[in-house]
Amino acid sequence: TIGAIAQGLDLPPRTVRLHLEKLRDAGLVESNPDRHGSVGRPHLLWSARWSAPVLGVEPGGMRMLAHMLADLAALDSGASDRARAVGRRRAGEMGPGAGCPAGPVDAALDRLAQLGFDPTVESSGGRDVISFTSCPFREVAVLYPELVCQLHRGITAAVVEQVGASLDGFSTLVDPDPCRAEVKLNA
Repeated sequence: TIGAIAQGLDLPPRTVRLHLEKLRDAGLVESNPDRHGSVGRPHLLWSARWSAPVLGVEPGGMRMLAHMLADLAALDSGASDRARAVGRRRAGEMGPGAGCPAGPVDAALDRLAQLGFDPTVESSGGRDVISFTSCPFREVAVLYPELVCQLHRGITAAVVEQVGASLDGFSTLVDPDPCRAEVKLNA
């Protein structure tokens, strides 16, 4: 909500509203009414758009290149295993990030959020279950889940290992309960 964003940024709600409306007009964010609120006019929930325009930030050919590389890799029967290894290697090259004093799982969440996955965590049966509510690879992942989700799996495995935990399970877009990772702390 505008109130939550304003509080998090320590800005007046009116300022946040004006900026969000400009971002909406540019096609970068969208708003939807929160139907679970109280009586009266519903608050708007703001979120980034999956198919936001490039606006010169990302080279125009990158989207096409991503699709062509996924097409090419999908022809290779061993691409999923290699994709996982590439994701792990690339995340390892980035290093553990700034760290988070709250604990290892929070540190992993922070790092995954920096990469654009918007993770949340729930504790269940002695394990932490990370759910990914956003995916920076979504456009290509829906077309090539076996390949792109394995890149994501490799990234997640490396990130959680960097903070002293291990990946105990990972659900891809082809699984019944997708976009989740089970993490356990190493003893």
